[in-house]
Amino acid sequence: MAIFHFHVSAIQRSKGQTAVAAAAYISGQRLKNNRTEEVHDYVRRGGVLAHSLKPEGWDGTLDELVNEMENSEQRKNSVVGRSLLLALPHELSA
Repeated sequence: MAIFHFHVSAIQRSKGQTAVAAAAYISGQRLKNNRTEEVHDYVRRGGVLAHSLKPEGWDGTLDELVNEMENSEQRKNSVVGRSLLLALPHELSA
């Protein structure tokens, strides 16, 4: 019998990570970082069944949300987000 996997990690600028790149990878979308003008394109990434990145009550797009997260912190060693990964056993039905 397989078990599930749960992992929490911080998205840290000191490690060269951005919330925009992480959100683009997790969701399999194309997002633009307004701070660095860099485009992160993960549209061709497969295997994304579901993602829940926008909080309840947020009326904007995912692109606007992650750029707000990036702009909220100005320090070079700040934590701009957290990533929660939940992997379920493949024996479970969809």
